[in-house]
Amino acid sequence: ERARKAIFAPLLAYIARPRQRILRRIERFREEHFKGKHVVGLQVRRQMRKGRDKEGAGTTDEHVEMHFKCAREAMRGAENIVYFLATDHEPTRRTARNKLGDNLVHLNGTIDSTRGGMEDAVVDLWLLGEGEQVVVTGGSTFGFVSHGRRRMKPWLVPLEKPLSSSSSDGWEKPRCEREITCEPCFHMWPMMIAQRCFSGGFEEAMKEFGQLNCRPW
Repeated sequence: ERARKAIFAPLLAYIARPRQRILRRIERFREEHFKGKHVVGLQVRRQMRKGRDKEGAGTTDEHVEMHFKCAREAMRGAENIVYFLATDHEPTRRTARNKLGDNLVHLNGTIDSTRGGMEDAVVDLWLLGEGEQVVVTGGSTFGFVSHGRRRMKPWLVPLEKPLSSSSSDGWEKPRCEREITCEPCFHMWPMMIAQRCFSGGFEEAMKEFGQLNCRPW
């Protein structure tokens, strides 16, 4: 389902213009893996905080599993399905293969900050929004851009711990929910909420619109 009116998509189209060699890579992948298929883009972000180790310490296994459940729910009743995975965590590719089988496709490049790795990330980002549905990790700008660019209302697996929660027991049970808009959320709201001068009423209002899943990543 694509929104007819949107703000983010036309602005991004003006600012972000991949080079022709990258666009050719995107088109080749689409032709090889997406043609004639029902496609769902699936983003699983694992490296949640700077300084965390590279074993996906930013999320739990249950949180990751919810992404796969959400993707299957998004495509319920469809046949000839392809799941396109974009992740910042190499072992998650293997986990997804075990869960989704031969219906899973992804780029085979390395996940790093080299020039090649960054180019792969742009290809990932564009392909993520090329399906009929998209599932993203709450709070990830990568996910926001993928669905905002294509005017798609995403399925979202929210952060397990809202930014405004300071207690050690603030972790929430993983869940899957459908967003009410294709527009990426405004990152600075949770920054404001976290300040001492704000009280609960405003936070509850932001929670109602899913704004607590924004993060400046």
